[in-house]
Formats: sequence, structure tokens, C-alpha cells
Amino acid sequence: MGQAPLKNQKYLIVGDGRLSQHLSHYFKLLNISFKTWSRKQNSYEQLQQYLTERPVVLLAIQDKAILEFYKSQLQHLDLTVVHFSGALHFSEIYGFHPLMTFSDTLYSLETYQSIGFISTPSEPSFESVFPNLTNPNFKIPAEKKALYHSYCVVAGNFSNILWKAVFERFQTQLQLPQTVLKPYLQAVFENIKNDPTGSLTGPLARDDHHTIEKNLESLSGDALKSIYLSFYEFYQN
Repeated sequence: MGQAPLKNQKYLIVGDGRLSQHLSHYFKLLNISFKTWSRKQNSYEQLQQYLTERPVVLLAIQDKAILEFYKSQLQHLDLTVVHFSGALHFSEIYGFHPLMTFSDTLYSLETYQSIGFISTPSEPSFESVFPNLTNPNFKIPAEKKALYHSYCVVAGNFSNILWKAVFERFQTQLQLPQTVLKPYLQAVFENIKNDPTGSLTGPLARDDHHTIEKNLESLSGDALKSIYLSFYEFYQN
């Protein structure tokens, strides 16, 4: 690994997906010097040219491609290399996972600066790799990274899947406009944000068996029935 970067360190962002786009926008907002490279848009000759500038290399690519790319393109060079996987840990590559979901819409500077980054004790300090960023950052044991990431998936991805299913069913099964759900969606997440452990409402919170049975009966033939039942059993435990 290379030495920790200085204040005027340059960065090379590898990848062209959402994370790359958000990192690029964040850096632009702070006037941080960077270049981008992706195999779809650039040549490997251009990559080698960029690497001669000795940037910190930020691998904003799929988890399955991280180690292969490092070994084929970077391993022989004395560079600081960073990946952003929440579940994976490599002894050869520094890992800083941004605890955030990234959509096609770019965020404000305030939002980017609020994002927490998670690393392990074997990584250097966040400030030494990103001296111009003020993000909160925390360390967890390397052996708990997969567990940490699974919690993120359960909370973020699973809730997204459920809301998508309900939005679709409101329209197709009830002929209700999807917009009618949005105030409810907003209130649910505001309540969770304000009181994460005490925000649950509805029949599960009241232990209203009659309503729960009616709900389950109405979901007959729908895959949501097994999900409803699983959540009920999980909450009971």
C-alpha cells in the first residue's frame, strides 16, 4: 500500500455506476481533484496513464470484481487503493463502506457529509485517506462486516421491496392511485427516524389477533401472505 494521502491528493474513481456518480458529485461540490475511469468508456492504456499520477484509487465497482481488478491492474503498483464493499474485507485493499442508499438522483452536500463510513481496525483512519471529508466514521471487527451488511440489506433493501409490492398492488388490485400512499410512507419513515425502537403501530403492535387473521385471509394466493406471517412470527419472538 502507498502512503496516506496529503490534503491536495488526487483521486481516481474506477467505475461508472451510481456510487461512482455520487462520489464524483460529492468531490465536485468540495472542489476535490479527481478523474474517472471505466472499462466501458475508457481504454486500459488511459488507466495506466492516470495511475502514473499516483492517485488514491477508489474502486466503485461490483463486489465480485474488486479483487480481480486489483490483482490484474493495481497489485504491482505502490498505490493507496480503496473499495466500498459493505460485506467484504481484503488485506490488500482498504475498505470504507458508505452507509447510504444511492439512487439516480444526486444529493446535496449536506446529505453527502452526513453519510457514515464503516471500516475495520486494520484500515488507516478515514481522515488520512480522505482528508478533505468530514463524514462520521466508525470501525467494526472485520469478521462482523458481513453481519453488518446483512442488517443494512434487511433494513434498506427489504423495506424497499415491500413498498414496491404495495405500491403495485394499490394500483392493480385496488385501483387506487399510488400517490395516496406517499403521506403514509413519509409518516412511517419519519416515525422510524424519530423513535427507531418504538414507532411500530397497527395490529402487530396491538397484538390484535382478529385483524391479523383477517389480513392473512385476505392475502390468500398472494406471496405477501407468507411474508406477513413471517414478520408476525418474528415480532412475537
